[in-house]
Amino acid sequence: CHVHLHFHPEPGVHASALFKDDCFHQLFVLMAMPSDDASEWTEAHELKRLAVHDKWLRQELGKPPYEFAWGSVVSEYDAKGCESEIILTYEK
Repeated sequence: CHVHLHFHPEPGVHASALFKDDCFHQLFVLMAMPSDDASEWTEAHELKRLAVHDKWLRQELGKPPYEFAWGSVVSEYDAKGCESEIILTYEK
């Protein structure tokens, strides 16, 4: 059983938590950008979001890779899904 919870932890930040069989598995975070209007979307704008995510992670966690005893954190651009996200994966 998979459950997704969508929430806004603070203004300008969108998040989605994924639970598998009642256990937390992943957290997806997307920072809002001025170009988020669907009519203004371009890959260049999405890559700017990726750069914002990368900068924030470096400030908060240091240099990648972000591998921990409990799991990992990555910043990715999904060309198929046309979206950049920070993905925290809990593996324990």
